[in-house]
Amino acid sequence: MQTNLESVQASKPESRAKPVWESRIGAFSVSVWENRREIDGRTIQVRNVALTKRYRDRSGEFRTATSYLMESELPKVIVILHEALRQMSGGDSKPEKEEAP
Repeated sequence: MQTNLESVQASKPESRAKPVWESRIGAFSVSVWENRREIDGRTIQVRNVALTKRYRDRSGEFRTATSYLMESELPKVIVILHEALRQMSGGDSKPEKEEAP
């Protein structure tokens, strides 16, 4: 039986762009995309990351939530997720707050 997500993906045309790399662990998947942008008359290559979580909503339907991150944002996300894991697993008693850039 196909889920709603699989049905939508199966109906997409094959000519659509595909990620240059992707991996999945459990309900999470990560995809790296390469795009070209024109800035000041120059074409540059930009990489983005899509972090997707697949879950069932209250009615039992499959849903996805995706966050798109620029390459320069990844180190900050890794650090803050590591800190969250440390806090949740009995790390320091008081969490540190990071100021927004």
